[in-house]
Amino acid sequence: MVRFERLDLEVIAYHETHTVHQYDWEVGFHCWMLPKGDYAVARCHVPENDIVDEHGQLLPELDWALQDLYIRIPDKVLRLASHCTAHQWLALEAMRHVPRFDSFLAQEIKGAGVNFILAVWELGEAKRLSDRTRATLNRRMMSEDRISLLRDLTGSEDVNRATLKLITKADDVDINAEFLHGIIGLSANSSARKATLALPRMSSWLLDGLVDVPPWLQLPALARIMEADHIGGYEIEEIITPVIRNCDEATQDRIVRSLSTAKTWDEVEDRLIRWQEKLEPDSRFPKPPIPGTDLLRPIRSIHELQKEGWQMCHCVGNITYVSQAMDGRSYFYRWIGEERATVELYPHFPTRRWKLCNALGCNNQTLKPETMAAIKAVLAKQLPPPPIDTYVAGAGFWLTLEERSNLRWNTQLDFRREPSPQGKEETIALYLPGGAKIGYLPKVEAAMLIQQSDQGKRFSIVIKNDERNGDTLSVSIMEEEAQAPDKAA
Repeated sequence: MVRFERLDLEVIAYHETHTVHQYDWEVGFHCWMLPKGDYAVARCHVPENDIVDEHGQLLPELDWALQDLYIRIPDKVLRLASHCTAHQWLALEAMRHVPRFDSFLAQEIKGAGVNFILAVWELGEAKRLSDRTRATLNRRMMSEDRISLLRDLTGSEDVNRATLKLITKADDVDINAEFLHGIIGLSANSSARKATLALPRMSSWLLDGLVDVPPWLQLPALARIMEADHIGGYEIEEIITPVIRNCDEATQDRIVRSLSTAKTWDEVEDRLIRWQEKLEPDSRFPKPPIPGTDLLRPIRSIHELQKEGWQMCHCVGNITYVSQAMDGRSYFYRWIGEERATVELYPHFPTRRWKLCNALGCNNQTLKPETMAAIKAVLAKQLPPPPIDTYVAGAGFWLTLEERSNLRWNTQLDFRREPSPQGKEETIALYLPGGAKIGYLPKVEAAMLIQQSDQGKRFSIVIKNDERNGDTLSVSIMEEEAQAPDKAA
């Protein structure tokens, strides 16, 4: 824990490994750091923390000793320093030691802002310089040509007028050496320069995103969408895959034209996914088991499933789930309701009827009961009803021992309407694919099957398992899925 001590002309901050000495405004406003130990040498030091709020008032969280030190600084000077976020001590020192720096800072504030000053301090590594060398740097920014100064500080001839304009568009909290070198790189590229100069602001996350966009795709329209929807480097890296980056020039032109009318990032993602699917046709999944609705939308390709994983912050886009979808062992849908969800269906064995496996929200959160109920209501309308499990009596009477031993789980049976053995009413007789008769459905299930078949419904019947319990054989009756048209994405 840091302890402060106020002396006549200075404040001493006692740290575990060193002490920091800050001197009053009247005696030069210097700051030194002295390491503990024998033969320690004091060196110039720049305090990191801000001193005043946006109105030039001392921050209440400052130790009383520091407040007593800073309160002796003229109010006008403190108000000017308030504009230099994270660089306030440097601004105060410059105004104390460089003549007319206060007027220069005031002029910058009234004009394009203080970003150029912050950029010079960051690129010149002002916090690491001696106080005399810092004063020289401050005088240079007041008098020298700005492009020439930045070229000298960076060693790059890529600095140009666009660089200065982009620096003025940045948020002051983003001004650091890495960000500034990224700005220089963008301003050196004609397409990126055109795209970024049209933006009202430039931020670190937007810069990260634009740097990851291939030059031929650095479009003003795309940059505006990225700025409006807060799209950074991670989203760009995930959606602009190698197959997009490395496509031929003719395809690049077609992609650019297709994105020219996009208004939102969702539209950009959807169109790029379609291009990925065109360039990699093997990435599409089999036809969805149900068409879905406007709220329940089928995920039709590897890229769409990966996008769902990125958006929902869960692992549905990894290779395990991709393989399941490719093999028909799962199918995934996105739920676009008030609460977003990812829905997984799976083919229930032995019936092969698709059923709800799971539905989860962002970060695998459990869904609200009303969301789950809405999803189940949609599925209930599009999925066939669950199978009816029943039995066949008399199998031992109709089948030979060899036929019974050859019965296999999930074998689909033929069935026919026949008079019951008592001859009083129709019933359902079941046959093996080879034509051997097995027996009859129970009365209730037979009546249901006859009635609903007359209504135009179609059914299939399969052996539920290969257990033989005396003369009884277990079977499942399943309604066939309606042949609905495939709903467009």
